[in-house]
This record gives sequence, C-alpha cells and structure tokens, in this order.
Amino acid sequence: MHGKILHEFPFIHSDEKRVIYTKKKNNLLNEYCKKYNYIFFNPYDYYTREDGTLKHELSDSTVHIDNNLHILKKFISLYNEIM
Repeated sequence: MHGKILHEFPFIHSDEKRVIYTKKKNNLLNEYCKKYNYIFFNPYDYYTREDGTLKHELSDSTVHIDNNLHILKKFISLYNEIM
C-alpha cells in the first residue's frame, strides 16, 4: 500500500534511535565483512536525508524505496569492479 500511513507500523523507538541502530548495524556488518574478507554492499546513503531517515521524494511516501535504479547501478558497478 502506498501513501499515508493509516495504521501503526511495528516500529520501536523514535526515528533518531532507529537511525542510530541502523548505522551501528551497518558499521558492524562492514567491520565483520572486512574481517572475514567479504564485500559489504550498502547503497542506501543516496536514499537518506542528513538525519538518516528516508528521503520521501525517493520513497513510496511511507517506508520503502520507490525507484531502486540507484541500487542496481551501484551493484552493477561493484560487480564489474570485482570481475
């Protein structure tokens, strides 16, 4: 469903705390990927505002990315670098 949120989502905490947890999780994933020689792929910075929340203009106006073309381009670029 796109558009205005008409019911409660299963969110815990404020936007600010969720951004902190997301950054912490991504930092840990990146750290462990380096440690075990994996590639950490996180193209979502393009889709976030300065405060770390989703840019509404690039979303479905709720919680999902609307156009994932940027992610696909970043993935293809990374793939081409590796190959």
